[in-house]
Amino acid sequence: MRRFVTLLLLVLLVAAGGCATPPNPSDPAAVAEFRALNDPFEPFNRQVFALNEAFDAMALRPAAIFYKEIIPPPFQRGTNNFLANLRAPVILFNDLLQLDLSSAGNTAMRFIINSTLGVGGLDDRASDFGYPNRDNDFGITLGSWGVPDGPYLVLPGFGPSSPRDAAGIAVDSAILDPLGVLGNFNSSLSDLSWARLGVGAANTRARVDDELEDLRRNSLDFYAALRSLYRQMRAGRLKEGQVTPAGRGLEPIEDDYSFPDIPDD
Repeated sequence: MRRFVTLLLLVLLVAAGGCATPPNPSDPAAVAEFRALNDPFEPFNRQVFALNEAFDAMALRPAAIFYKEIIPPPFQRGTNNFLANLRAPVILFNDLLQLDLSSAGNTAMRFIINSTLGVGGLDDRASDFGYPNRDNDFGITLGSWGVPDGPYLVLPGFGPSSPRDAAGIAVDSAILDPLGVLGNFNSSLSDLSWARLGVGAANTRARVDDELEDLRRNSLDFYAALRSLYRQMRAGRLKEGQVTPAGRGLEPIEDDYSFPDIPDD
């Protein structure tokens, strides 16, 4: 967590030197638009965005395409279910921190059913029993406590974010995730945690590839389109008072595995 906090502070420090120039105060429309965008670090964010795009083109998307085209759909579905089940403790902790006992019960039952009847989470049997797939994170928890999201940020490797969501990533991975915590004391578990992150990134990128490429082709400004989509989705989830089931779409990569089932054919 200290490393992530250090990275975030460095990002903020460098971004502060690349702030967008505020508009002339005599132009109310321009000032209103500047505040609505809430992207004072836009020049720096676009540079990080370009680096992330280069990494995606050179490594992440090719890995995702290989995963999607070569791995049989049943194995993809099993991998997705297994990764989602590993994330259940993080979701449960955040449900409890938000005092959402109904969702906490749903998450606990999913973990129990899928870990047993679902053969370690490879099969999502919990949905068959009426416990739907859902996600949660500490960024949403902070928002439910009234913490503002802050200015828009693009994080290296993680993509669209904000100071609040960046803090959420750090807490989820370093404090609320049992595998991540135990990995600090056991090298084998640490290797497993990194392997989970790598497979999870390929899995997530593969499952949003069509939507992401459609957005890229149809956007005059892909950076602005992702910024708008990210904010709408995060604001929508927070406004609902709960995390929407099955699907976070194009949110930052991290450990995100809540997607609809893969068809068998």
